[in-house]
Amino acid sequence: MKVWRALLRDHAGFRRLWLAAVVSLLGDWLTFVSVTVLTLELGEGPLALTGVLVAHLLPAALLSPLAGTVADRLDRRRLLIAANLAQAVLTLLAAASAHAGLVLAVQALVFVRSGVAAFVAPAEQAAIRRVVPVEALADANALLAATWSTVYVVGMAAGGFLALLGPSVAIGLDALTFVTAALLASGLPSMIPEREIPKTMSVRLEIGEALSVARQTPGLLAAMLAKIPVGLALGGGWLALQLVSSELEPFGPTSVSIGVLQMMRGLGTGVGPLLAARAMRSGHDVRRVVPIAVLATVGSVVLFVSTDLRPVLLVAALGWGMGSGANWVLNATLLQRLAGDARIGRLSSVDELGSVTAMLVGATTSALLLTFAGLPRWAACLVPVLAAIPITLMVSRALGRTELHATLAR
Repeated sequence: MKVWRALLRDHAGFRRLWLAAVVSLLGDWLTFVSVTVLTLELGEGPLALTGVLVAHLLPAALLSPLAGTVADRLDRRRLLIAANLAQAVLTLLAAASAHAGLVLAVQALVFVRSGVAAFVAPAEQAAIRRVVPVEALADANALLAATWSTVYVVGMAAGGFLALLGPSVAIGLDALTFVTAALLASGLPSMIPEREIPKTMSVRLEIGEALSVARQTPGLLAAMLAKIPVGLALGGGWLALQLVSSELEPFGPTSVSIGVLQMMRGLGTGVGPLLAARAMRSGHDVRRVVPIAVLATVGSVVLFVSTDLRPVLLVAALGWGMGSGANWVLNATLLQRLAGDARIGRLSSVDELGSVTAMLVGATTSALLLTFAGLPRWAACLVPVLAAIPITLMVSRALGRTELHATLAR
């Protein structure tokens, strides 16, 4: 905690990034729960639920290569301001559509907003390494992940209860958070990429150039691949969580059950980053810690999708969050250390594309098996989770054959 207080006290730029993340994430979870509840109230099946996830994640994943290329060309400060303001406008329109009962319009606006959100993540990744010294990157990422956890808990719980008042209320509050995030970003220093910008932009060529350099950096590609098995597991687990909450209502009405289970998962994402940061400060071999975090995530999701017992669901959700939170911190820190400023935006966007695609594949596979193969819920959701295990072993072997540098690449 002392390290985190020092980071926020001594680094004004990081403090602004952190505050912007707090308010923006809080609003994200309010909207996410509200749209999920709208879908469940209409009595839609697993494929419609997967559609909610697709609307929130797919546009950002598809546009991430473009977003990463833009982040390596433009001032990251201006990019953050513009993206947050655009999301504010789209969210206000979604709130008005929800109030009018236009569910399809809400989904469409959330879909478009997700595409705009793609430009935030690579800009933030690039900004962090400019406002925090290299020796503090692991602690900075741990603080951001712990913050994500805390806001996740509050946002999911608040979203569950606010949804009882009407989805338009929660979505409207979300719009205000984007305005606040834009105001905070406006106080950041200029962050122009440290590179000679090509006169013409070719996403394919620029992404290819960044990946070519990454292949020559020991450990970088292996670290990026470690998010894929986590994404598969999270996809199957996410669908299971929505269905358990809707079918069993283990902790009250559907929206409240979703909030409680996501709250436990969020608590875990607060503990996991602390453990990951401590392991890195203690000098533990990161090549071993990354696979442990991945396997902890996969094992917890296996437990979650295999039970209907309330205490076990809570424990599994907690472990699920711990593993995924630790994995995020480890991978983000390695990416920031190993990827130079000239390519951090593009490489972080490819990293995001892989993890989000894996999550959507996991959720969609489970939904298709439930809908067309007639498998029980636990079996359908378990398939993508088990598929993550051999990928984890491959990543572990790849990391074991590399020597990970500790210096910040330029």
